[in-house]
Amino acid sequence: MAAFVLVPGAWHGAWCWARVLPALRAAGHTAHAVTLTGVGERAHLLSRDITLDLHVSDVVNLVVCAELDDIVLVGHSYGGLVITGAADRLLAQPPARLKHLVYIDAVVPQARSLVGIFFCVDRPVDYPSAQRTDTARYAAFFHAMLDRGVAMAPGAYEVMFPGLAHTDAVIDEIGAVARDAAASVAA
Repeated sequence: MAAFVLVPGAWHGAWCWARVLPALRAAGHTAHAVTLTGVGERAHLLSRDITLDLHVSDVVNLVVCAELDDIVLVGHSYGGLVITGAADRLLAQPPARLKHLVYIDAVVPQARSLVGIFFCVDRPVDYPSAQRTDTARYAAFFHAMLDRGVAMAPGAYEVMFPGLAHTDAVIDEIGAVARDAAASVAA
């Protein structure tokens, strides 16, 4: 049977896979859900030093420490970037452990993605080039948003029902602040 490693999107934790884990285990698979550094029950580790590379390490470390084989990496949303990086690392380390990658409504590193357009050092054409992110520029944008009163980590309710959680005026204000923050770091 396979060993599933489930990676949530940004601002989610392992909890979002709570209904999936029992079904996989009942089918005879091993199943692990990861909470990435800085979110959920690991929010106390939040810092300016958190990068995609650290989140990739979260997944690779779980695989290595749990001694998993026949791995199916499943990524949702931002988790797609994380599983792509984890796959790259795992394939570089013998023995071959990786069986499949599953992207669920996920980000896959490619040219013309938001990461590629705004935060990559060069135009990304593959994972290694997408990994060369200008983290200082991203951090400046993220913190410029925070300085302007916009927290980019919505709660679970806001993620599922943004139109009910915010009025159109609030959504427009957040967009204006985001454009202003992006302009402040674009130079």
